[in-house]
Amino acid sequence: MNELSSSFHFSRLSKGDIQAVSTARHEHYLFPHLNLRSGMHILDFGCGDGSTALELAEFAGVSVVGVDPDMLKIEKAKQTARKRRLSNRVTFIYGDYSNLRSLFGDCYFDGIYCIESLKVFQLAVYEWCWTSEMNPDDMNHQRLAALLETSTGIGNRPISERSYEGAIEALQMSHLQIVHEEDLSTRSGRAVIPWYACLDLAFSDPRIRWSSSIGGQGAFGGLTKSAAVIMSQAGHLKPFTPMALFVAKRVMPEST
Repeated sequence: MNELSSSFHFSRLSKGDIQAVSTARHEHYLFPHLNLRSGMHILDFGCGDGSTALELAEFAGVSVVGVDPDMLKIEKAKQTARKRRLSNRVTFIYGDYSNLRSLFGDCYFDGIYCIESLKVFQLAVYEWCWTSEMNPDDMNHQRLAALLETSTGIGNRPISERSYEGAIEALQMSHLQIVHEEDLSTRSGRAVIPWYACLDLAFSDPRIRWSSSIGGQGAFGGLTKSAAVIMSQAGHLKPFTPMALFVAKRVMPEST
C-alpha cells in the first residue's frame, strides 16, 4: 500500500484479499440495503474523494450527489468523475451537516448512505462505535477513547453517544425506524482476518508512508501512525468497531 490517498475506509478482510477487493465487497454489502432502483437519487454524505459514489452510480444505474466538508476532496472527486465520464450522473458539492436542508430541502433523495461519518426515506450507514466491551467507568477505556478521538480528529463526544446503542437511539430520535443493525467486525470464520490486521502489518513495513497530519495523505488516507497505533489497540481490546452497519427508514405519518 504505497499509493498515497486522502481517503481510506476499514473493511472486512479475508485471507488472500487485496485492499481494493476488500473495499469493494464492503461497499457492495451496503448498497443493497438501500433498495436501489435505476433512476433513483442517492446522497453520499461524507463522500471523500468520491470513489464510493462513482462505484454506486456504475453498479446500480442511479444518480448520486456526494457532499463533503473538505473542498480539496470535492475537487478531486469532480476530476475523477470527469475522467470516468460520469459527471452527468454523479455530482459533488462542498457542504456539511448544517446546510444539507438549505441545499436540497426535505425528501429530495430516495436514499442516503454514509461510510464512517454518521452524523429521507432510506438510510444505510457504516459507523465508528464503541462496542459492548467498552466500560465507561474503566479509566483505561476512558483514556483509550480520548486518545482515539483526538488522534483521528473525529471529535470528542460522550462515550454513551458514540456507543452502538447510542447510535441506534440517535436514529430513533430522528424518527427513523431501524430495519437492520449489525457489527460486521464480529463476523467469524476460518478465512476472516480482523480489520486491524492491516494496521499491524503496516507498522513493521518501512515502505508504508503515513499521513504527517490528521486529514493529510498516506497509505491509510489521513490516518497518522500514532492514530493507527491507538486504533489497533482499540481493535485488539474489542471496545471499538469501525464497521457498525445501521439501516433505517423514515417513519411516514399515516394519512388521515
